[in-house]
Amino acid sequence: MARAPRPRCSGARRPDPSVQAHLALSHGTVAWHTLPVTVRDQVVARWIELLRAHVDVSASREDGS
Repeated sequence: MARAPRPRCSGARRPDPSVQAHLALSHGTVAWHTLPVTVRDQVVARWIELLRAHVDVSASREDGS
């Protein structure tokens, strides 16, 4: 039995990046490049805050030992 032909590209516009990011998050996978630049900036800023807090806690534990 022959397979049905694949549908051709309709030439439609690519989805909005925020829609792609939402779909990536809702499916349990996050592709960094699909996230809007503002979201990426916020993620990096939060990551830096967490790293600094971790370094501060580690330094205070070493000083108290």
